[in-house]
Amino acid sequence: MKFLSSVVFAATFLGTTFAAQAEFPERNFRLIVPYAAGGGTDTMARTLAPALEEALGRTVIVVNAPGAQGQIGTAQIADAKADGYTLGLISTSDFLLTEALVPNVSFNMDSFEFLSTFNISANAIVFNQEVPFDTYEGFVEHARENPGKLTFGVSGDTHVYELIRQENQNDIDVNFIRFSGGGESRNALLGGHVDGLMIDKSFVGSLSDSGAKALAVASEKRFDSIPDVPTFEESGVDLINASRRALVLPTGVPEDRIAAIMEAIDSFAGGEAFKVELEKINEVQDYMSGGDVVKSLTTQLDAINGVVKANPEAFSN
Repeated sequence: MKFLSSVVFAATFLGTTFAAQAEFPERNFRLIVPYAAGGGTDTMARTLAPALEEALGRTVIVVNAPGAQGQIGTAQIADAKADGYTLGLISTSDFLLTEALVPNVSFNMDSFEFLSTFNISANAIVFNQEVPFDTYEGFVEHARENPGKLTFGVSGDTHVYELIRQENQNDIDVNFIRFSGGGESRNALLGGHVDGLMIDKSFVGSLSDSGAKALAVASEKRFDSIPDVPTFEESGVDLINASRRALVLPTGVPEDRIAAIMEAIDSFAGGEAFKVELEKINEVQDYMSGGDVVKSLTTQLDAINGVVKANPEAFSN
C-alpha cells in the first residue's frame, strides 16, 4: 500500500453512519496507493476501503499510482485538492526513508495530515527454492563466496535500506532489481528471475507454500503468524525496522472534515471486527491516531537520519 467489492460488517463493527451527520461527505472518496496492485500497502487499502465506506456512507475508490519507489503516488496525495475527498495510504518506512535519502523531494512530514495507522509489520528476507542455503548464516557465507552474484527484487526504498544495512554488517555485495510493486517482485521470485526479496511478513506464508525460504524478519521479536522465522538479531544482525501503513490527507483540509473522517475511523479501526479482517491478510492490528502517529514517525525519522549520516557512502547510489 482495493477491489471495490463491499464487505458487510456486523452491526457491532459500526455504531454510527456518519453521512447523515452533516453535509460532508457529499460525494465519493479516492484512496491513493503509491504502489502497484498486489503488494502489502495495496492489500491493506483493499481491506480498509470497505470499512471506510461503511463508516462514511460513501464509496471509496482505490487508485494505484506506482513509480519511483512510491514517490509519484505520494506526491499526488500531497498535491491533491485539500477538500477531504482524497486520502492516501502510505508505507511509513518508505516515506521516512524517502525524506531522509532523496534530495529535493517535493513532500515531507508537513505535507500531510496523519490520521491513523492500522497495523505493525516488518519485512522478512525471503529466497527462492533454488538457492543452495537454508539459513541466514548460509546466505551470508554464500554471498561472501560469490560477491555481486545474488540478485534481490526491491519495490521500495525500505528494501534498499534494509539490504544495504545487511551488506554493511555482513561485508557482502548483492545486486538490486527494481519493481513497481510487491506483486511484481513476488512473481519474479517465484519465477526464478531474482534470488531473494525483502518482503512484508504478511506474504511469507503464501511464498513458503510455493517453496520459498524465509530466513529472518526485521522485528524485535518473532511474529506469531510465522513463528519459525527468526529475527535478524537472532542471527547477529542489528536490523529492526517496524513498518506501518498510515492513512493521510493533504495538508489544508478543513478541521471539521478531518474530525468527521477521524470519527469514522475511530468507530472501527481498534475494534475486534476489523482485527479479524486484518488477520485475514496476515496483518497485526496496532491502531494509532493523530498526534501519536506524528510522534512515532518523528522518532523513527531521527533514527534513520542517524544511520544515514553515519554511513553516507552506503547510500551514495
